[in-house]
Amino acid sequence: MATDYELVLLIDPELDEEARAGLVERVRELVTTRGELLAEHDWGLRKLAYEIKHRPQAHYVLLEFRAHDPASVRDLPRELRIIEGLLRHRLVKLGHLSPDAPRPDQGAREREGGRRERRAARAA
Repeated sequence: MATDYELVLLIDPELDEEARAGLVERVRELVTTRGELLAEHDWGLRKLAYEIKHRPQAHYVLLEFRAHDPASVRDLPRELRIIEGLLRHRLVKLGHLSPDAPRPDQGAREREGGRRERRAARAA
């Protein structure tokens, strides 16, 4: 049974474009050995809520993928921890999330509009 996942990468902002592309390509290869890549979103440079390794900002990349065997994903976090230049990562299994949940890359007005629609639908 296939399972969908989201993987958010926080990449060191001091890496140049070529090194960052190489890092993302390496992670992409790790993901595609476990299943198929559904989407990739580059969110760019964003301010962090707190510093990680003395960095106030990080370059964010989101990878959405489908793992054909969920057991193969278990060792992915261990492999990601050893990649130089990757400040943090977050792997989320998507089976339990609502399909109309707001996305982090949506603007505040888009998220608020979605909330209003959901409230109106519940009230009806």
